[in-house]
Amino acid sequence: MKKQAYLFIGIFFLFIGTLFSQDFQGIAIYQTKQVVNLTMDSTKTDFSQQQAIQEMLQKQFEKVYELKFNKTESFYKEEEQLDKPEVSSGGLTITIAGDRSKLYKNTQTETFVNSRDLMGKQFLISDRMEKTDWKLENESKIIGNYTCYKATAVETYEDVEFKTGKKEVKTKNIIAWYTPEIPVTHGPDKYYGLPGLIMEMIVGKKMYLCNKLILNPEKKIEFEIPKKGKKVTQIEFDKISEKKQKEMIEKFSSGRKKGNGNTIEIKIGG
Repeated sequence: MKKQAYLFIGIFFLFIGTLFSQDFQGIAIYQTKQVVNLTMDSTKTDFSQQQAIQEMLQKQFEKVYELKFNKTESFYKEEEQLDKPEVSSGGLTITIAGDRSKLYKNTQTETFVNSRDLMGKQFLISDRMEKTDWKLENESKIIGNYTCYKATAVETYEDVEFKTGKKEVKTKNIIAWYTPEIPVTHGPDKYYGLPGLIMEMIVGKKMYLCNKLILNPEKKIEFEIPKKGKKVTQIEFDKISEKKQKEMIEKFSSGRKKGNGNTIEIKIGG
């Protein structure tokens, strides 16, 4: 009886060792949602119209992302979907653009390469990965078939205030749920560094939820390292982005003073 028990345990650990060997790969599909706060001129748009636009925007900000990963590498991009219609009311037109960014991360070298589109121009950001100061909490819950544990963090970032054009330092809270049952340090978007795959995460007003997971797919995953675009560091890209935001704010403010209708493009960055 003891021999049978030892044999079973030996086979079990051999199976686990094979499953999470150096060749271990997986694909995680994340559904994202984001709270959208829309402020409109109440003299030009009644409450019911504002509410309808708010609901339509909320649906259009729902995205689906794919994360391919092995023990040390990951590749994150938005899954292709049919173009969503514009939302319009009066002189205001809002276009929701897809996220064309492609993010490759290597946790062994702690570097990333990110292909980003900024107002029609392609950039290739290559830099060191930003570490998140995670705090592991004593809470757990089940997500799908996996036991997940809670981790929290606070992220500081700079933002350009749309009304004033001034730069402000802000913070957002992060709550992540990771599973040690999948022993990789990957997660959606730029996030990583927990002792298990991130299955669910709330970053400020944005939520990520893994609703599909494929471990060791039959077809071997090839990791695409982005190569197209103007090569810049993260700091250089942030400066260019800030400049473009200020130009857009000035253009928008000028249009409002002239009483023209305005078109605003809202884009979710990945």
